[in-house]
Amino acid sequence: MSASPVSILKGIFFTDLHNKGTALVLALAVWAFAYYNKQETMAIDFQLIFEPEPNAVILEQTVRESTRDQAGREFKGIVRLTLKGQGTRLRDLQQGKESHSFRVSSEGDIRLDREDVWPFGAGIEIEKAEPQVVYVLVEDLVERSRTVSKNEVGYPDSSFRVKEIRVEPAEVTLRGPYSELRDVWVGVDVDVTGLKETTTKKYDLVIKRAKFTTIAGESSREVEVTTVLESNDITQEFTVQLKYAMSAGFRNSVKRPESTLNVILKGPEKELAQVEASIQSGELLAMVEIPQEQELEDEYILIKELRFDPTLPPNVKFIKLNPPGQSFELDVERIDE
Repeated sequence: MSASPVSILKGIFFTDLHNKGTALVLALAVWAFAYYNKQETMAIDFQLIFEPEPNAVILEQTVRESTRDQAGREFKGIVRLTLKGQGTRLRDLQQGKESHSFRVSSEGDIRLDREDVWPFGAGIEIEKAEPQVVYVLVEDLVERSRTVSKNEVGYPDSSFRVKEIRVEPAEVTLRGPYSELRDVWVGVDVDVTGLKETTTKKYDLVIKRAKFTTIAGESSREVEVTTVLESNDITQEFTVQLKYAMSAGFRNSVKRPESTLNVILKGPEKELAQVEASIQSGELLAMVEIPQEQELEDEYILIKELRFDPTLPPNVKFIKLNPPGQSFELDVERIDE
C-alpha cells in the first residue's frame, strides 16, 4: 500500500529533526559568513585634517596631482577614497563621515592613497584617492621682539597739533613663522579726533599683515598710550586797511584814504589763512576809534585801541602793531551844537 501525501510531508518535515536542524544552522552560518565577508568597492568622501607638530604651523596646502582638475588649487580637506573591503565595514565608514587627522612634521608631498594616512586597519584596501597628492608647507614657530608702531587716526582740535605719541611698553614679543614675522605690523591705532589736551589711554595691540602670528604668552596684549599735544598757533603779520569810527561830536575827512596798518595776529595756521583771504578781498578791516579828548589841531591820531570789522575768528588773537605806536593822518572837525 502506497503512502499518502500527508504521510510523505510528515516524513519530510517531522522525522529526523535533530539532523535537519543541525544542517539548517550550518547553512545559515555559511550564508552569513559569505554575506558579511563579501568584497565590495565603494567611493566615500572623507575629511582629512593635517596637523603640525606643537611648535610648528602649516602655511600652505596645495593639490599637486588630481584627476578632477584641482591641481594647483588650495586643498580644502575633502578626499574621495575608492575603497575595497567587506561591504558592511564600507557602509559603516560611509555612514560615519568621521574626520581624520594626520600629523605632518616637515615640508613635502603627501600621497593620500597611503594606508598610514588613514586608520582603517586590516581588511580595507585603498584603490584610489582624489586628489592624489597634496603639498604641505610647514614652518617652525619662533619668537621675535618688535617695536610697537603708532598709527594716528583723525585730527585734534584746530588749536592743537600732536607733538608726540608715547607707548608703554614700547616693545612686544611676537610668536609666529619667521617668513611672516619679517613683514608683520604690530601697534595701535590712536584716535586723536577733537583732542584739546594731552591724554593717556589704554589700547589693545593690533597685528596686521599676519595670519599665524600671535603675541607671545608673557607679553601684554594691552599698552598705555600718551598723546602729547602742543599749541598749533603761529604768529603772522598782515597789512590791514583802516576803517575810522568817530566819537560823538566829530566828523572827519580822511587825507590818506589808503591808510593801512601792519598788525601781528596769532592763531591756528588754517584760520590765519582764512583771515588773510578776508583781508585781501577787503572784507576784513581794522577799526580805529577817535577818542573824545582829541584836539582839533592834531593832524595825526595815535592808535591806542584797535578793533576789527567783522571780528576775528575765536581762535585768532591780535598781538600788537608792527611797529608799535603807529599813527594815521586825519582832518577832524567838531560839530557845532
